[in-house]
Amino acid sequence: MILSKRKITLMLVVILLSVISCQKVIRLNLDQSEPQLVIDADMSNVYGLRVYLSKSVGFYEDNNFPTVNSAMVILKNMTTNRVDTVPFRGDGTYSISRRPIVGTTYQLTVIVDSVTYIATSTMPPIRIPDSITFSRRNLFGDNIISAKMNFQDSAGFENYYIFRQYIMKNDKWTFFPFSDRLSDGRYIQYNLQNDSSYLNIGDSVRINMQCIDKNVYKYFSVVENISADDNGFGSASPANPPTNIVGNALGVFNVHSDYTKRVKVPDYVPNE
Repeated sequence: MILSKRKITLMLVVILLSVISCQKVIRLNLDQSEPQLVIDADMSNVYGLRVYLSKSVGFYEDNNFPTVNSAMVILKNMTTNRVDTVPFRGDGTYSISRRPIVGTTYQLTVIVDSVTYIATSTMPPIRIPDSITFSRRNLFGDNIISAKMNFQDSAGFENYYIFRQYIMKNDKWTFFPFSDRLSDGRYIQYNLQNDSSYLNIGDSVRINMQCIDKNVYKYFSVVENISADDNGFGSASPANPPTNIVGNALGVFNVHSDYTKRVKVPDYVPNE
């Protein structure tokens, strides 16, 4: 579906951003008339599976997104055929401490009001950064400081990542999807840089790195483009995010590795 600038419905996709349950709100312009189920499902090698279920609301309604508290949520390991019923924890949240295994595909089934939604996601190989550093550069006359992820990419197959940066003083998250399509097997030094991610000396920053599968990467890449479009930097009429959920639902099921570190911008930051 192509988005219309004149027909806008405000939508909330809640994305779990770190092991301590910090969350980022992303508002997507979605051309829809009826409330839709939003499935925010996140399965990590650190904390297991967390699923947050809510319903979308219209543009002229209050930003009170109703939670879904009576769903049946089921997790299946597609290799061993093990099935777990995921307990309800309150306020739209369902969770279980089942950690994913590298190379294994998991199927998530959500049943709401007798309607079934199914999604699959595969746990990729785990990579963690060798270090997180900072660099300074001149951008249109401004002296910009940004964080840099330094890590070795695995050679021989496609790798997909998402980096998240939380600037604590601003209570602000930004995210950066990345593919190794042009850098397979290389040593990566990736700048976390966009118009809302610039840092200052002394800033405390929480940085999260996830290894994700291809479908999740596609989802976040489109979300990033929509966010840029809302800020006036993207192309007109972007497509809705290509969810990996079958059934008329929004959101994504993300099985991933998880690495989070809190760092502080030092007094001296070298020029790039």
